[in-house]
This record gives sequence, C-alpha cells and structure tokens, in this order.
Amino acid sequence: MSENQETNKDREIREQMKKQYMEEEAKLQQGMEEEESALRDYFKNIQKPLQSDPTIIRRKRYNEKMATYQEVIKDISLNEMVKTIWQYEASTPEENETLYDCKQYFKWRCYEGMGACLAMTSLISFWNRRYLSFTAKGLGVFVGLGTGFAMGFLRSTQYTLQRLEELGSDYYLGRLAINEIEDFRMDKVIKKNI
Repeated sequence: MSENQETNKDREIREQMKKQYMEEEAKLQQGMEEEESALRDYFKNIQKPLQSDPTIIRRKRYNEKMATYQEVIKDISLNEMVKTIWQYEASTPEENETLYDCKQYFKWRCYEGMGACLAMTSLISFWNRRYLSFTAKGLGVFVGLGTGFAMGFLRSTQYTLQRLEELGSDYYLGRLAINEIEDFRMDKVIKKNI
C-alpha cells in the first residue's frame, strides 16, 4: 500500500507539474503571438508616414499653392505673360520708331559679330586644315555663328537701353528702361552684396 500511495503521489505531482508546464507553455505561446502581432502591426505601419511629417506638410502646402496659382492664371494666356520689349506693341509713334531702330541696330550688330567670328573660325580652320577633321570645321562654323550672335546681342543691349531711356518717363518703354538701369546700377549691386 505504501508503494501504491507513493505512486499515486508521484502521479499527482507529475500531473501538477504537467499542468504547470502546459500553462506556462500556453502563456509563452500567447506572449509570442502577441509579440508577433505587435511586430506585424509595427512593420505594417512603418511604411505609413506620420501626419506631423514635415515633408507631408510641405507637400500639402505646395499643392494648395499650386491649386491657387492655377486658379489665378487659368484665364491668362502665355503670350501675355511672356511679353518682352520686342513683342510689345507700341502705343505711340515715338515708341514705334525707337523699337524699329533698336531692332535694326540689333540685327546689324548680330550680322557684324557673326561675320567677324565666322571669318575668324574659317581662317583658323584654313590655317590648320591639315590637322582638323571635316566635323571640326563644321563645328567651328556653328561656334562662330553662335559667338557672333552673342557678341551682337551684348553690343546692342547698351544702345537699346540708351535709346529707350531717351524716351523719358512719359512713355511706358522709357519707364521700363529707367527702372532696369536703376535696378542694376553698380553702387546698388555692391551695397546688396556687402
């Protein structure tokens, strides 16, 4: 009987230990599942940016500004926005005459510059004809034309501003020229940069 009682006690102890082991295992399993679901949620939400993210706030502001800008300019045509002095339709004969004179001066300065630069590049190409390939000579022609155009543009700009300034502040083009000259005076530019 004593052996039977011991075996019963052993069984009870084993069953209790087994029960404890099963409960602990169930708790561990539940904890692991909770951690796994928490990690799954974390990795799912890690791709979503926060509402207070500065890039999202900047993007929203930019989209709002663009929507406002598009509402404002939808009735304005591109030609009105990109009007330059050359496209300006003069309202008085004096402005018409000045614009025509400036355009002609610009054309002739460009022709002079293109001719001079084309002559120089042609002379250099002829001088080095043994060493330069045909494509280099063609490139020299295009470089000469482009440089001449830039030279003509730069040489005619001062004349154009002077002619427009001579119109005075009574005319729209004169006021434009005076404002341009005032904005880019060297003493103002130096003061801004200091």
